[in-house]
Amino acid sequence: MDWQLDVGARGDRTTALYQQIRAAVLDGRLRPGDRLPPTRELAALVRVARGTVS
Repeated sequence: MDWQLDVGARGDRTTALYQQIRAAVLDGRLRPGDRLPPTRELAALVRVARGTVS
């Protein structure tokens, strides 16, 4: 999966991240059995704190 997630500059980034991962599941970009990157890696990719990803 490409991790071009846009969590925006303002607002609730946790919710934005959740909604985008959910959308990836619903539209088939993230399939059953696919693994998400480790929290540190995902946080770095989307430029948010690790706690936001967790």
